[in-house]
Parts: sequence; structure tokens; C-alpha cells
Amino acid sequence: MKKLAVALLALITVTVGCSTSGGGGETMSKFGMSESPVDAAVRNNTRTFKLYNKFRTILILDTILNDYELRKTWAREKTKSQKASLKEKSLLMAQEREAANKEVEFILALYTPEDEWNDLDDPETEWVVTLNPASDRVRPVAIEKIKPETLKIRDHLPFHKNFRTFYRVSFKKSSGLKRPYTLVVSSVLGSAEFNWDRIR
Repeated sequence: MKKLAVALLALITVTVGCSTSGGGGETMSKFGMSESPVDAAVRNNTRTFKLYNKFRTILILDTILNDYELRKTWAREKTKSQKASLKEKSLLMAQEREAANKEVEFILALYTPEDEWNDLDDPETEWVVTLNPASDRVRPVAIEKIKPETLKIRDHLPFHKNFRTFYRVSFKKSSGLKRPYTLVVSSVLGSAEFNWDRIR
């Protein structure tokens, strides 16, 4: 029985160890999965706001700035995993650059306990969304409700998708928008302010 336990322990060590390295007869094992470049880029561009009333959750809002750096990282990793040709890689990079030059885009994932509060895309909504309110106070050209499975970064979200409603919020780049970005989402429930003065 003791020999069996030792054998199983040796098998687990070999199976779980992701990589080994070292010199002079030393062996080091590294455990766990490393964060992918897309995971890191999404996490760095994500901001979170939570509002509670005593023990009750009023709203949770995660917001991702889908800028060119994030788009570029996603495109690079996608073409790398698919072993795409140089032409295919250049084409995808150009498409992402064009989209980033055309608009400032945010992905919003909103949770509210009542469905009627979760209606950012409704023309009659009580929510007000503005960008850089301290200067130009720009309104979005589009607020679109989307399904999370349609997102290119759907497998890299740093928060749970359950019970969330997702929105794509777009602002025209031609309106002179540039960093630092401050996105404000407000209603009678509360006001959330997100800042992207730099990438963390």
C-alpha cells in the first residue's frame, strides 16, 4: 500500500508539473496556468463599479475599453494560434486599426436586481452615458445590446458573465476624443465613473 502511494505521488508530480528547468542537476517545477497576453490586455482595460444598499446589491458594472492595444493583442494571438499567413495577419491588423481609428468603443456588462433597470439601449432609458464630461461631454453614437458569445474577447473576461446584460457603447473618434478617457454612466440608482488615464 505504501509503495502504491509513492507511485501515485510520483505520477501526480510528473502530470501536474507544467515545465522543468535548471542546471547542475537541479530541477524546478512550475505549477498553474500562466496568463495569456489577451487575458492581461483585457484585465488592464477593465474597470469595475459596485453599488450596495446595506446588504442589497443595487448594481454591478464592469467596463472594458476596447482600444487599439487590446484589438492588436487579440489579433496577434488569434493569427498566431491559427498559424495564419503574413498576408492574413496584416489584413486582420489593418481591420482592427481601422475600427479603432473610427470610434472609441466600450464593452459594458451590467447587473441590476430588477430587469427594468437594465435598459441602457432603450431610447426612453433613465440612464445617461457620457464620455469626458469635464470637457466636451460627448454622447455615444450607439448603445447596442449584445450577447457575450459574440465578443471576440469572450473567453478572456475577468468577471462572471452570469446574470449580466452586455452592451457595446460607441463614440465617434472624429469628435476629437483622445486620452485620458472618463466614462460616466448615471441614473437615479447611482453614478459610476471610469477613468483610463493610463493603462495599468
